[in-house]
Amino acid sequence: MQYQSVKKKPEAVILAASFLCPVLIAGIGFALRGLAPFGDKSLMAIDAWGQYFPMLREAKRLFLSGQMYSLAGGLGFDLIAQGAYYTNSPLWWILFLLPGEITPAGVDLIVLLRFGLMGLCFGIWSLKVSHSPANVVVSTAYALSGYALSFIHQFMWMDALWLLPLIVLGIDLLVEKRRPWLYLAALATCIYSNFYIAYMVCIFSCLWFVKRCVDTKKKGRELVIVSAWFGLASFAAGLVNARVIYHTAKALSQTIASGLTFDGKTIIFGNSLGFLQRFLPFSAPSLVKDYPNAYVGLTCVVLAALWLIEHLGRGEERRETLTDLALTIFLIISLRVNALEYVWHGFHFPNQLPMRESFLLVFVLASLAVKAFRDLPGRKLVIAFALVLLLESSANALFTFYTHCPATSVETSLLPYEEEFASFETDLRPEETFYRTELLPYRDNGGQLYGYYGVTHYSSMMSEGAYRFFLRIGCEIYARNVSTRYNPNPVLDMLLGVRYLVGKEVPEGFGKVVETRGNLSIYEHDDVLSAAYLVDPQIAELSEEKEGFALQNEWMLRAAGLYEEDMEVIDAEGVVEEERFELCAEKLMQGSPVLAMNRAQGGYVLEGRLRCENEGYLLVTFPFADTEVWVDGEKIETSAFLGYLTRSEEMLAAGVHEVKIVVR
Repeated sequence: MQYQSVKKKPEAVILAASFLCPVLIAGIGFALRGLAPFGDKSLMAIDAWGQYFPMLREAKRLFLSGQMYSLAGGLGFDLIAQGAYYTNSPLWWILFLLPGEITPAGVDLIVLLRFGLMGLCFGIWSLKVSHSPANVVVSTAYALSGYALSFIHQFMWMDALWLLPLIVLGIDLLVEKRRPWLYLAALATCIYSNFYIAYMVCIFSCLWFVKRCVDTKKKGRELVIVSAWFGLASFAAGLVNARVIYHTAKALSQTIASGLTFDGKTIIFGNSLGFLQRFLPFSAPSLVKDYPNAYVGLTCVVLAALWLIEHLGRGEERRETLTDLALTIFLIISLRVNALEYVWHGFHFPNQLPMRESFLLVFVLASLAVKAFRDLPGRKLVIAFALVLLLESSANALFTFYTHCPATSVETSLLPYEEEFASFETDLRPEETFYRTELLPYRDNGGQLYGYYGVTHYSSMMSEGAYRFFLRIGCEIYARNVSTRYNPNPVLDMLLGVRYLVGKEVPEGFGKVVETRGNLSIYEHDDVLSAAYLVDPQIAELSEEKEGFALQNEWMLRAAGLYEEDMEVIDAEGVVEEERFELCAEKLMQGSPVLAMNRAQGGYVLEGRLRCENEGYLLVTFPFADTEVWVDGEKIETSAFLGYLTRSEEMLAAGVHEVKIVVR
């Protein structure tokens, strides 16, 4: 039985209010926190500071060019794989298509837009259940959930929250009317936007499909037909994203996380009291502890529980109530038991930001609240519960914004050198000949932020080979498998082709100042190796145990063919022996061709002429997994050098060779 005590509102009114209410409340929260465009601070803090904002800028630079590979960090990385995790949201296209660099205010406004879309899309789904004006309040509570507020800086996860109601509605239409198009389009968009959260949505979609088939008593031939439609639509959503999935799968297979497995020991996260507190208002975001961000309004939880209790005994609605209850219990258990968490998180355990699938429970609780509002007996009771929920959700959102929303100053922290980099005349992103640049002190993803080809890189898609290589050569690592922070010295700069350092001060002996703007100067090496250079056969005997300065020392001496036991071109403290350094540099420069660079086939092609006085190996300072090498018109066999760079398998004979390097 459904009560009709509340007058139905036109759909347009419900949808408009469902969009505007979350935007208005979140906008007030922005203003309270002083966030752009209402102040001089920005949401670009924590990971958004080090990862997402720089990545958005790099994605925009290459968005219209069709480029699939970036040289802005880590010696090179797959831009499609990075985008699949960080920057593929269709909402970013708004900023990509606008002229000029992406600004913090622009990103903050897109975040605000997402709150509106979460409310709007939940409102669209809710109209299938009822046309009660209370739908607006539940949609607002869903948009301002603890998950959305706690992970507000994780921009790439937020699209799933507004796409999920459309995916669920699409499944309903597929099961009930065999209309798969909404489900296909919404799921394809979700997979494109972020493969990681989309994986969780795909699991939930299967659960929801089974639930709806049970609810509607699908049997026999009819069940086979709708199952076939569901399978075909799901496959088509993946097929649309085939290129993204291929590049992502390739990148994921190379990460350390791909080798982590479940130890078989079942544990329960946290304790029951702490878990229940996550459904109460004014709880601090759970970012490192074993509790979910599952708040969607205590009023919603109470209404959902009352509705389930009341309808379990009703014959007509008992089947649907049982499936709702079963799904709710399963999601709650998933948030408590480590084995299920392991599966939900793509068969690994995240080291921070726990229970990332908790938005699914948020949706289910909100959906039950919509049904509860629909069946409340009497207009006054509906209004009373709606007002309590609206006040509770609004107060919790504003409290969270004001007390638990990290923000950063745009001018002093996020973009302290924007004017300097914009006014430099020196080309730090060369289009013809390739070389690298680094900013000191380091800035996570500085190459992507300011637009130069760099080494420092911070990304969850970093390969295990990259992680171990940078760690071994002495670079600082911020988080396992996700970052490298370049530590310059003349030897490492020479070996990796770092021609420029930009900063207020740089290590002694780097080079000369070629340009100064404001607080920054550009320092240039007089001579620097190109991205490829000939190394002496001694390089094959490079030690497998040494690391840091000891490894750099042996690498340079063996590359130059001058290695002797206890000889040092750089000592254990990083001090360079000038005469030996000059001698090594002179020999290496003789086998370092000038490489002309062009964009081609979604990557880069570097070509040049190499003069070899003696035979030797060709060493290429691009990732082995992404690099092809051609000598005199023939593709040659290569292997990984130090587990990451590229080296020819066979030695090149003395003479002149035409070299082509393809990176993609």
